[in-house]
Amino acid sequence: MAKHYLSQLKGKWGLLIFGILGIVLLLYGGHSDGKTANVVGESYFDEAEAYRVSLEARLEELCASVAGVSSPDVFITLDSGEVSEYASNGSGHYVVSGGDGLLVSRKMPRICGVAVVCFGGERIEVRRELTELISAALNIGTNRIHVSGR
Repeated sequence: MAKHYLSQLKGKWGLLIFGILGIVLLLYGGHSDGKTANVVGESYFDEAEAYRVSLEARLEELCASVAGVSSPDVFITLDSGEVSEYASNGSGHYVVSGGDGLLVSRKMPRICGVAVVCFGGERIEVRRELTELISAALNIGTNRIHVSGR
């Protein structure tokens, strides 16, 4: 019986049907797996973006409180990935719980740089004060901070 159907699918019509079936499978075949992975990726980027926005808002408040500074805009760049630490038994093997590694800690991405634009930022003493303040607040080197006037 299968031979009967296969013999009918020979030729142009069979090729067309298999072509359409292949396209449908390519478009919809692995759709659910890709969507799940995308949700996980979006979740991470949403967390990192919320972290960055929160830090920028807090730094803008901090900078605005410095004498001679007004209307600061702060931009922070983050490293591309978060750091996750997993439990290890000391011999290089990870502790597994329920099929996954046992997560000990998770750190947000490292701050790569900070840019500040504000009124008063053209003055050298304000630049120095803001640079040292941001360096101390975020524990980053002064070479990763740039302050500019409006």
